[in-house]
Amino acid sequence: PNARLYSTVTAEAVTGPLDADYWCANVRQPVRFADAIKALMGAGHRTFLEIGPHPALSGNIRELLLKTHEPGTAIPTLHRG
Repeated sequence: PNARLYSTVTAEAVTGPLDADYWCANVRQPVRFADAIKALMGAGHRTFLEIGPHPALSGNIRELLLKTHEPGTAIPTLHRG
């Protein structure tokens, strides 16, 4: 990827190719969403943009920001209806 991508499989920045092995692990391994967000926060990110048809994860991101007492925001892009 041109932009840094954090994996919800490893909760780390993706440094290698997004090949078949990566995507196989992506659908078979547990989702480590909170760990990935914490890794992003550790890298200094505080603004999270959720791109999708309905905000499903923004609330979870806001909750993590509150629990860690970090300033930041989660911005959903679309809402149903």
